[in-house]
Amino acid sequence: MDESRNEQQYFFRLKQAGQFLHISPRSLLRAVKNGQLRGRKVKGIWLFTRSSLVAFGLGFGPRLSAVERKEFQELTSGN
Repeated sequence: MDESRNEQQYFFRLKQAGQFLHISPRSLLRAVKNGQLRGRKVKGIWLFTRSSLVAFGLGFGPRLSAVERKEFQELTSGN
């Protein structure tokens, strides 16, 4: 997948999310089941937001504290 397209994309399907994080779709579903990652199944299709995938990839999990949120915003803003 083209890196510039990843930066513009907001929602990822299961396979795309796995490619974005370089992990298997099965591992993503396991993270959802364990409450480590937020995802939503809409009409049989798993969808993930880019911000939730980045937060998961950075190890923050589904909920960010105020300090983690600030760090996350700094990391993703490109400053």
